[in-house]
Amino acid sequence: MNIHRWFILPRSQLRWWIAPLAALMFILILGGLTTLGLKSTWGEIAKLLLFVVLATGLPWLLLRPRSLAHLGLAILPGTVWRTVAITVFGVLLLKAWSAYFVSSGDDAAQSLEQVLRSFGFGQNSGHDVALVLLIVVFAPLGEEALFRVLLFRSLYDGLRRYAWAQSPWAAALCLLVALLLSAFLFADSHGGGGQDAQFGALFVMGLIFALLYLWAGNLWAPVMAHSIHNAWALAAETGLLLQLKLSPAALVLVYVGPLLALLLLWLWRRSLGRCL
Repeated sequence: MNIHRWFILPRSQLRWWIAPLAALMFILILGGLTTLGLKSTWGEIAKLLLFVVLATGLPWLLLRPRSLAHLGLAILPGTVWRTVAITVFGVLLLKAWSAYFVSSGDDAAQSLEQVLRSFGFGQNSGHDVALVLLIVVFAPLGEEALFRVLLFRSLYDGLRRYAWAQSPWAAALCLLVALLLSAFLFADSHGGGGQDAQFGALFVMGLIFALLYLWAGNLWAPVMAHSIHNAWALAAETGLLLQLKLSPAALVLVYVGPLLALLLLWLWRRSLGRCL
């Protein structure tokens, strides 16, 4: 059984210890912020923004310059349309899973509404715009960099370097460990504001994003699928957002946000320059 023939993500030289080190650094820094008691909605936005900065900045701290190529920002030759197709497939799969989760019971539907209300939409235009940018543009990039590269890929490729992991079954075990652990941490990081009730849904989403990364061979597919999914989730609740008095500018950003995420991803790739 060689399941790896289905994936085109190149094997990297990342070490397994990058994953626990990244997780530890992330927990310690965010834990320190939590003790500061940033309870206001702007304080929550500041923590979310720092989350993104940390997630995208940790690769520069933990990876050598030549290892930045292993982020998966370079699309392999001849795979552009494959990436587009996998992104579309991922968006539809995420939408189907979300619809199933919401229809599974009143608690699931109420938790989604609670999450949106907990964000504090409707305070003022600047606040709403900042929230939408974080949810649709910055968070997908930061979360994919952290959970899919530094956690999932470091574990998967790092464990496969050892002699005991050279058989197809052992390699499949490495893949399973990396998938489950990175998805668990992804789901667990979304606690609070009603998202605790969505742990199972978020766990499956973490698995889907990792598989998109493997199938497409680059980070573009999971980032764009993540961004479009978040935008779609907000757009589907337009009635509630209008009830919460979401500003018109923020509502426009819900629909154009994925394009901004695409631009941000391109700028990030370009900033790495010759490292790729």
